[in-house]
Amino acid sequence: MKKVFTLIALLVAFQSFAQHRDSCGNYGHIIPYANMVMPHDTILKMTELSPVLITCVRADSKIPVTQRTYGDTDIQNGYQGQEIPMLFSTLPSMYTNSDGGAANGYSYFALRGIDQTRINVTLNGAPLNEPEDMGVYTSNYPSFINAVQSMQIQRGVSTSSNGSSSFGGSINFQTKSGLNKGSEIQLGTGAFNTQRFNISTSTGLSKHNLALFANIGGITTDGFRNNSGSHGGSIFLSGGSYGKVMVNKINFFMGTSENKQAWEGATDAELAKDYRYNPRGNDNMDHFTQTNIQMQNIVTFTPRVKFTTTFFYNHLKGNYDVYNLKDTLTNYYYANENQHSNWVGYILQLDYRYKHFKAVTSLSENWYTRNHEGYEYFQDGTGYFNKYTYQNFGDKHDVSGFVKVSYETRKALFYVDLQGRQVGYVYHGVTTVPDLNWSFFNPKAGIKVFINSKTNLYYSFGVSHREPTRSVMFNGGMYAPTDSAGNPALNTTKSEQVIDNELGINYTGKKLKLQGNFYVMSFQDEIIPTGPIGSNSLPLMINVDKSIRYGVEVDGDYTIIDNLDYAFNVNVSNNELGSQHVHYLFNPNLILNHSLSYTLGNISLSVNHSYISEAYIDIQNKYTLPVVSVFGLNIGYTYKRFNLTVQGNNLTGQKTYSNGYVKADTPYRFGNALANFATTLRIKL
Repeated sequence: MKKVFTLIALLVAFQSFAQHRDSCGNYGHIIPYANMVMPHDTILKMTELSPVLITCVRADSKIPVTQRTYGDTDIQNGYQGQEIPMLFSTLPSMYTNSDGGAANGYSYFALRGIDQTRINVTLNGAPLNEPEDMGVYTSNYPSFINAVQSMQIQRGVSTSSNGSSSFGGSINFQTKSGLNKGSEIQLGTGAFNTQRFNISTSTGLSKHNLALFANIGGITTDGFRNNSGSHGGSIFLSGGSYGKVMVNKINFFMGTSENKQAWEGATDAELAKDYRYNPRGNDNMDHFTQTNIQMQNIVTFTPRVKFTTTFFYNHLKGNYDVYNLKDTLTNYYYANENQHSNWVGYILQLDYRYKHFKAVTSLSENWYTRNHEGYEYFQDGTGYFNKYTYQNFGDKHDVSGFVKVSYETRKALFYVDLQGRQVGYVYHGVTTVPDLNWSFFNPKAGIKVFINSKTNLYYSFGVSHREPTRSVMFNGGMYAPTDSAGNPALNTTKSEQVIDNELGINYTGKKLKLQGNFYVMSFQDEIIPTGPIGSNSLPLMINVDKSIRYGVEVDGDYTIIDNLDYAFNVNVSNNELGSQHVHYLFNPNLILNHSLSYTLGNISLSVNHSYISEAYIDIQNKYTLPVVSVFGLNIGYTYKRFNLTVQGNNLTGQKTYSNGYVKADTPYRFGNALANFATTLRIKL
């Protein structure tokens, strides 16, 4: 953390070279149609070359998939220092939670009830899901969202991507490049002793066709639940040369964070006594540092042909403690896990277009190694204390390629997407585990029909496969499990499959903008949580032979009168496991978000409401998380270079829960924050 803050002086000096004016409006939610006091949209306008870096994974507006793209203005409308998953909390079909009950620290999201390890996440087209357990730990790089220019969220199988399978959806981020000249300082404060800062600057395109962007930020908070605080910071640097024929870019970001442990829930009795109770209060803080480097080159051979080369490197190092875990059979348990990983890969992409025909082909390959070392200290049934020291590491190799082709007529667009993927995993440890290999073929296709200039209909079909994570195979353990004879006893090595059908409509009128769709996702051997958590603090998972998720999503905005806007999104779904009509865990049947926003001159006001129906936390469907119904208020005021935003959350102070599990027929839940406020001052330089 100290290293991050020492860079502030350098960045302040650097930003003096840039001037920029803008105004920011409402805070609280990402609202794609928001008509707030935020007239300057910073989506890249100075070049059409930069977006080529992400065309291999991002769908344009005519491709027949269920998606929404958010620009920098949309993102900043909803940003007050939250972790990225919590920033997603009011987006269509999103379900989010955090260990600490507030907007910071370890946070998680699910899309259509499918957890984030099964959502493909990329940055400028390069994968972010770490290959072993497929997580994206955004708490390792706080404030990173300030370096994001735009993001696209695809729901369902989505288009083929790089890295882990786009099993339940995909999220791809495009970072800022420095082409839009300007600088900004953000100073934020809020409940639970939360303090943050962020400084960013862009040089604009120089006469030598060079552009630089830099961002640095940090945050500290005590968290809502007892002893659930965190602090950390990140730095992002981007530089590029933008010629007529060739573009060269390099991106670097590094983040560091320390988090108190809050991944264990509390019983009803404990919550009745202290709603903020956290059993992990005696644990030490964990500490993780993550570094990511990308080098990208684009060559435009002709107006029809472009070739993109990307190299990326990702390094992670950190440790965490597990103390007195209630999900073990021992009377006392303590473990310390140290991890460090190296991940390197390349992506080759060829874009071709001729009149109404477009084609993109891509080949990517990456190599990943993560080392696990530590010790477990536990008390057995006789009261004797044992200490077990372990060291193991895993090597994972992933190679994939795809071809995407679209052809557009006056009334329709036809789309085909074919992907092949080969994955191998080798475990090195005391236990000899056979090498594991998976081969997948993931076909997708769709059609979009243009009814008129305002309305289009689309249908898409897709198949995706995904291998199990290390945590699933090892049943939540720190190392490969064994049977009584010492042979490997992996939980499962079986991959899962989904077949996704989507039927949707898009309408864009003068006052009403609407997107609606119906989806059916049929699974085979789906890997789902059972309720308890493992010794590594992650949920225990199993394969289910047959399962299905189907539902309706509606996302829209209606301008009632000038400056008065109503935005809404809703997901109504049914989600069942097998033929016994058992419901999924953490998969509410109804999610509704809506807001009423008004702008008067430099003042913006928004009132919002979120409703989430009950969700089960055990596979027997005996225990639930109660209904959530919370209200918020957002106020923004802009004066010249200054913008002040204030948000109130859960204004009625309802006790709500968005995560939990069951152990020994006892439910454990995580309390969410009661009424709280946050504010940010933005200064344009």
